Amino acid sequence: MERRVAIDLTEMGSITRSLGAVVSFVNTKLGVAGVASRLEAVDQTPKTSTIVIAGEAKTVRYTGLKQYALKVDVRAGERVAFETDAPQPAFYAVGQAGNGARLIKLEDVGGEAGLPSLLTRPGATADPIGAHVATGWFGPGASYSTAPAGAYEQRTNVLTSDGANNFETALRAPGEAMLQLRFTDGRKLAVSTAWRDDDLENWRVRSGENQDRAILDDLAERLTQLLHEQGIAAGVDVWENGAERGLSFLSGDFVSVEGFSVSGRAATLEATDPPGMVGGLRDGVFARRFEVGAVAAASDLFVGAQSFVFTTADSAQSTITVDGATAGIDAATLVTQLNEKLRAAGLAAAASLHDVSGALSLRIDSLHDLIDVSATLNGASFDPVLQAPGVWAAGGLPAASAGQPFGDGVRTMAAAGGSPLLTHTGAVDLEIVVDTPGGEKTITVSVSAAERLNDPDAAPGEWSGVFQERLDTALNVAGVYVDAQGGDLVNWAASEAAGHHIKSVSINANVLSLAGAPPALGIGGAFSVERSFTSAQAATGVSDDVTALLNDQTVAITFGTVWGEKTVSATLEAGDPRTLESAALRLNAALANAGYDMGVEAVALSGGGAGMRVIAGASHSIRAVSEVALGGVGSAVTLDPIDSQSRADDPVGAARVAERASRGAAISETSAASA
Repeated sequence: MERRVAIDLTEMGSITRSLGAVVSFVNTKLGVAGVASRLEAVDQTPKTSTIVIAGEAKTVRYTGLKQYALKVDVRAGERVAFETDAPQPAFYAVGQAGNGARLIKLEDVGGEAGLPSLLTRPGATADPIGAHVATGWFGPGASYSTAPAGAYEQRTNVLTSDGANNFETALRAPGEAMLQLRFTDGRKLAVSTAWRDDDLENWRVRSGENQDRAILDDLAERLTQLLHEQGIAAGVDVWENGAERGLSFLSGDFVSVEGFSVSGRAATLEATDPPGMVGGLRDGVFARRFEVGAVAAASDLFVGAQSFVFTTADSAQSTITVDGATAGIDAATLVTQLNEKLRAAGLAAAASLHDVSGALSLRIDSLHDLIDVSATLNGASFDPVLQAPGVWAAGGLPAASAGQPFGDGVRTMAAAGGSPLLTHTGAVDLEIVVDTPGGEKTITVSVSAAERLNDPDAAPGEWSGVFQERLDTALNVAGVYVDAQGGDLVNWAASEAAGHHIKSVSINANVLSLAGAPPALGIGGAFSVERSFTSAQAATGVSDDVTALLNDQTVAITFGTVWGEKTVSATLEAGDPRTLESAALRLNAALANAGYDMGVEAVALSGGGAGMRVIAGASHSIRAVSEVALGGVGSAVTLDPIDSQSRADDPVGAARVAERASRGAAISETSAASA
C-alpha cells in the first residue's frame, strides 16, 4: 500500500526552520500518516582538516562551518522515495564517499554566490537643486572635494609623461580601463569604461589643462561616477609630479583596489596607508583575538624561517615568512617584520608577542574575516586559539571611537516592551539572524532552566553575566559585527558600515519587535548625507496636495541594499495634509524604525513643481533607489551624479560625466563563494 505524505514547511508557522526542527516536523507528519521510516540529522563535521605548507601536509583543527547529512532510516520493510512539487531540470551524479554514497545535484547556477553578475546603472538627474544634493564618498575630486580622513591610497605607475609610455599610447588609441575592487566580506566588484581613438573621443578639457592631464582627469571622473552609482566608498584622482602623471585610487575601510588595467595592460600599484596603522589594522581596532602561550622563552632568538599561515573567511590562505637568518632575531624584530608583511599583504590583522612570566605568548588581533591562524616558530608548530571577547570588543563589535573603523555607521535597535527575560524566566533559546552581503548568518544561544536557577538573574529582566558572556562569545565566534548591549536583551547594535544588519531576534521562538533609534542627523534612518537621488515631479509644490494621496494615503519607497531589494511603507495619519512634506514625515519615521541608512525630503525641482529627495548615508549599505510611490502611484528616481555642482566649470557643450562614462561601461559583482 502506497502512502504519499505531503510536506509543507509553511505549516511550521513561526518555528525556526533549523535542520533539527524540520526533521522533527517531517517525522511527526510521517508518524501521523502511519509510516514507520524516519529522517535523522547526522553530524559529519570533521575534527581536523589538512593544509599544505611548503609542500608538506599539515593537519590542523577544523574551524569551518558545521556539516550535517540527512539520513533516511528505512524501517518495517518500507521503500521510501522523494519527489518535488515543482520539478526543474537537473543533472544528478552519485559518488562513493568514505562513509557512504553521496548524491550530487547540478542545476542552473545563474545568479548564485561565487559567480559574477552584471549590475545596472541608475539614471542620472539632469539638474538637481535644493538642500542635500550629495555627490558621494569622493565626488568630483580635487579641487572640489576630498576623500574622508583615514582613506587608503594606491597609486599607479606613470601613465603619461613627456617621454614614450605604453600606457599613454593605449590611452590615445581606442581602448578601455578596468578597475577591480575587493570587499572585506569577500565580494569583488569591477567597473570599466571605454573610449574611442584620440581624434574622435571628446575628452573633457578644462581651462588650463593640457591634453595628458585632461585625459586622466576625465578618466578619473568617469570611474568615480561608476563607483558612485553603486554606492562604493572609493574614488579616483590624478597624481602629478612634474610632467609625470598617473591615477590615485582612494578607498574606505572595508574595500580595497585589487587591480587596474588599461586596454589589458596591468598597472602596478603602490599603497600609501593612512596614519595610525598597527599591522594591517587602522588605529589598531580589531574584533577578535587568537592567542597561544609559551611559543618561546622571552630571551630566545628566532633562527631561520619563521612562518605564519592566515586563513580568511573566503577560504584563502596566505603564508607569511620572516627570515631570522643564522644569527637569529629577537621577538621585537620578528613582530615588526611580521606586521609590515601583514600590512603589505592587505590582511586586517596585527601580531604581538607578550612576556608572561618569562615565556612568550603569541597574539594575532584581527577583524572577523580572519578565521584561523597557525605558526611555525623555531621549528615548532603552534595553533593560536580564538579567545572570548575582552575589552577590545562587545560581542562581535569592535570597541572604537568616532572616525575610527566601526566608530561610525552603527545601527542601534531596541526591543519593544522592555526585557523579554521578564517573561521568559526559565530556559532560553535565543536566535539572532544577521543580514550580511554574503547572506544571512544565524546565531543560537541556549541557557537551560537549571542553569538560570543555579546562576540567578542579576536583577529583574537582567540575566547573569555568565550567560551574557556566552552570548557575546557566540556573536564573536560567528563573525558578526553585532553587540547585545547590556544583559537584558533589549538593546542591540550592528555595524552597517561593515554590511551587517540585524534582521530578527527571537527568544523561545517568539520574535522580538525591534525598532531602530533615529540617528543624530534627524532625517529618517540616514547616518549622514553622502549620496542623493531625486524623483520625478509628484506635485506642484512641496506643500501642495498630491492628487493620488487624496484617495490613497499609503506611501512607500523601494530601494536596493547590500542585502537585497527592500520596500518600506507607511500611511499618512488622519490629520496629515496630503502633501509631499507629510509623505516625507511618515516615510522617515518608517525608515528609522526599520533601521535603513536612508531619509527623504520634499524639494522643489529645477524644471518646476516638486518631488522627493532621497538621501543615503555613509554606511554604503544602500545601493540604489527604484521608486517612491505616493498613493499607489510610482515616481521614478534618478541618482544625482558627482558633477552636479562641478559641471559649472566644464567647457560649454561638454557631456555630463554619467554620459561620458557610458561608452563601454560595465559593472559586475562577484559574491563571496558560499561554503
